[in-house]
Amino acid sequence: MVFKKILINGLIIITAICSTAYGKVNHEHAEKIVGNYLPSIVSTRELSVYLDNNQLVMESKGQGKFRLIHDEKNSFHLEGIPIKIKFISNDKSEFDAFIFTKRGKDRKFTRKETLISEYEKVATKLRSNGLTDAILLNDMDSAKALINAGIDLVELDTRPHLAGPSGRRPLNWAALENNTAMINLLLDAGVDINMTNLSGFAPLHHAAEAQAIESIQLLLEQGANVNLKTKNGRTALEIAAIRDNQPIIKLLQNAMQLDNQ
Repeated sequence: MVFKKILINGLIIITAICSTAYGKVNHEHAEKIVGNYLPSIVSTRELSVYLDNNQLVMESKGQGKFRLIHDEKNSFHLEGIPIKIKFISNDKSEFDAFIFTKRGKDRKFTRKETLISEYEKVATKLRSNGLTDAILLNDMDSAKALINAGIDLVELDTRPHLAGPSGRRPLNWAALENNTAMINLLLDAGVDINMTNLSGFAPLHHAAEAQAIESIQLLLEQGANVNLKTKNGRTALEIAAIRDNQPIIKLLQNAMQLDNQ
């Protein structure tokens, strides 16, 4: 019943917002949906909804901006592409989320400030992927608190829109993010520097993939196995060669030469 009530509130408000089929809005009500939205607090896929020449538009960095074309009630689609947007409201009749539908698959986006508020409430509480979230948000205080509380230091993050089926462990994430402070924190806590994900990627492989040279240098200094291969048989050097990053290639080549002496 709560969901039904939310939709009803949403239908009433969105009808007041829209004045034409092309997204023109009443400025008094536009604030109810204008804002920045994310699928999760640690996602980098931010969608912004704002007014442009009295028309609602949605913009994604690197993907361009599109007019929101009003279909009915609280539903829109993006002009020129088959993507549907359905805004939903909370119990205060304020829009804080929408459902993004592409090719029949739904994904929920929530207002950024709402996600931040929700994260702050649980930042230091033991929970699934809590340490990974702290790493991705560069929240050192929460990471330390979680480690001190006994959180799983090698939990495999397999969230589908973030880490994928092979997963990433906290140290893999820290390496990908080129966050040397987090790498040191995890190593000091006793994390195995060569522990891999399901596809055999150790932190050094992920650092090479992300071209995170500071992470690579630190991991090598701390004893990462430069000859370790993924399940596909690739070393960090071979991954770096795909990216053709010469400084990283030279760094890994030198490390392999020293290791093989």
